[in-house]
Amino acid sequence: MKFDNRTTESAVKVYAINKVAEKVSEKVKKRLLKEQCQEEPKFECASINGELVIVTSLIKDTEHGVRVFGADLVRYLDANQHEEAVVELDHTFEKKAHRIAFLEGALLSTYRFDRYKDVSKSSLKNLLIVGVDFLEEEIAQAKIISDSVAFSRDLVNTPPNDMKPSNVVDAFKSMADEKVKIQVLNEEECSVLGMGAYLAVARGSKSNPKFLHATYKSKKSTKRIALVGKGVTFDTGGLSLKPPKSMLNMKSDMSGLAVVLGVIIAVSRLDLAVELHVISAIAENAVDGDSYRPDDVVKASNGKTIEVKNTDAEGRLTLADALVYTEKLDNELDYVIDIATLTGSAAVALGSDFAAIFSRDRKLVDSITEAAECQGEGVWQLPLPKSYKKLLKSEVADLSNIGSTPYGGAITAALFLEEFVTTSNWAHIDIAGCDFNNGSAENCKPNGALVPLLRTLTQWVKEISDA
Repeated sequence: MKFDNRTTESAVKVYAINKVAEKVSEKVKKRLLKEQCQEEPKFECASINGELVIVTSLIKDTEHGVRVFGADLVRYLDANQHEEAVVELDHTFEKKAHRIAFLEGALLSTYRFDRYKDVSKSSLKNLLIVGVDFLEEEIAQAKIISDSVAFSRDLVNTPPNDMKPSNVVDAFKSMADEKVKIQVLNEEECSVLGMGAYLAVARGSKSNPKFLHATYKSKKSTKRIALVGKGVTFDTGGLSLKPPKSMLNMKSDMSGLAVVLGVIIAVSRLDLAVELHVISAIAENAVDGDSYRPDDVVKASNGKTIEVKNTDAEGRLTLADALVYTEKLDNELDYVIDIATLTGSAAVALGSDFAAIFSRDRKLVDSITEAAECQGEGVWQLPLPKSYKKLLKSEVADLSNIGSTPYGGAITAALFLEEFVTTSNWAHIDIAGCDFNNGSAENCKPNGALVPLLRTLTQWVKEISDA
């Protein structure tokens, strides 16, 4: 779909209700006005002066409200097989942020993962917008965001036999521009750095691990940020094998990695004034004669030893070495944020619409939460009680990789990661539960991979760069 400045006579006309309310029938008018207080926009066909048009009700005047409106409008037009449409917008879209949000929603709603299917493409080809002037830079910004999201969703949606650690690196290299510098460490180089926790997880797979460090550095940068993503391309659970149903969609266990790759692609193309590092210890957690075992003790690159009590708690082991590597970068970082599909406990606590965030930096949490609200993405802070650290106690190592009780698993996982960071400006985001949509597509959310908080973190980095 494209945004054009011309269209044909066959294009359907779309109006907001306040534009034509006095012209439509009372029945249609009342129904739409009633729907205006609902969460989603509604669409009705009506006849005005013998011409078939689509009349819409608008939802509340918020950035995400107009994003949802753009997404639902395009889905409605596409479902009704309209190839072209003229959309007349009103004062709701006078704000630059609202115009970009509308364009983002329209573009995000067109995402489909159908490369393995013989299906017809979407019907809607062209959208002409009148009543409001959209600048070229606004269209370009919306396209950068939607392209980054689409790339990241493709990474996760691709079947794991075609998205092994080396495939992730190759796909990223083909998408990143020349401003992003990419370094990839192999297994031997990681071993020299003492990454025993990460390499233990990778041992059971024939697919070689890849440790990725991507850097974008603006000449105008004053802040240094690191984003660390969990990059398990498929998670069987290892020897602590998942049940068959629980193993479905475990290709999404690399969602954290997909998110941070999408962020750095967007940040570089937006040419933001920051220095951004993206780091991931990429591996597959598979089952083999050489797989790491429950009762094993592994050593992370900061020297701490870890008793493995469950090989399905593998993500925190890969993140441990990734976080230590991050903190050893040459210059001090202003912020370190890791994002991961880490625990089912986070999903139990918050459901499928909210990610859990953990940090001792209240201002950092607030800034990410505010960005999430603008993007219509859910984030909720959970506590980091030091009293729970005793639950990670091990009799044979410095700590255990799981808590000693079945409760508070998201908290003990965050406390585990805290053992591998020294900066106070650190946040851990657990996106388990909100990373994948098994249901029908709606507004900005497709079926399949969602890559939650990609747009949130991009906006957050932009706010840091603008400060």
